[in-house]
Amino acid sequence: MPRRSLLLLLLCASVLPACEGPRTVAGRIRDGAGKPVPHARLRTLHLTGEAPAAESDEDGRFRFEVFTSALATRASVQVDAAGYHPYYGRLPFRDDVEIVLVPDSVAQHGLQWTAAEWTPLAGFHYGLPLRLSYTFGIARTRTAGFDQMAGWYVAGEGGDGGIKGRAGFLRIWPHVGGQLGVAVLRTGDKSRGVEPDQTFAGAETRLHLVAPITFTIGGYARIAGSVPGDRRLISFAGGIGF
Repeated sequence: MPRRSLLLLLLCASVLPACEGPRTVAGRIRDGAGKPVPHARLRTLHLTGEAPAAESDEDGRFRFEVFTSALATRASVQVDAAGYHPYYGRLPFRDDVEIVLVPDSVAQHGLQWTAAEWTPLAGFHYGLPLRLSYTFGIARTRTAGFDQMAGWYVAGEGGDGGIKGRAGFLRIWPHVGGQLGVAVLRTGDKSRGVEPDQTFAGAETRLHLVAPITFTIGGYARIAGSVPGDRRLISFAGGIGF
């Protein structure tokens, strides 16, 4: 299952009590001259994975449904048509969507990124010093294809051992991804490996492997608190999602 669909599934299952169900995208496919493009094949990303969606008719019109989470505002769609470059976009749930294909005689270089949009983040982690923790946040991301994403994020994380706020950059490729950012951590009464009621600031990196499974390591220096021997902190965690 593609990484993006697993992350959406995690978000739906862990944050929302239910998914919203099928939603409709409809519109027209044309070329740069305004002529309809018939028999273009559309694929989309459901919560259960990538799947065929529709084929445009003789007038270039299409219509399909996507089963998605209640927080989703757009559908990921890839369009393939003979004589044109593949198109990837994030389409709104409307019935007047316009897709413009570029002839394959026109050179294109590099990845074709979508416009930036807000993406909700969620995850669960277990490690040191927060023990079991949960993450909620938001990211401003762009996508290229069904399995590439890049952007900036801000998130809060809370657990039995304290709380943490973090912000930084994330990048996901087809088989691996990661986050790199700065963080501030406040230890609690049940923190593991360090005394409570201390504040640390530092940096951390989070590696994404095998869909939404993550591993995190961070290094911090104490900025508030006075317990001897706790001037530095190394944190570790494994988890699911962001």
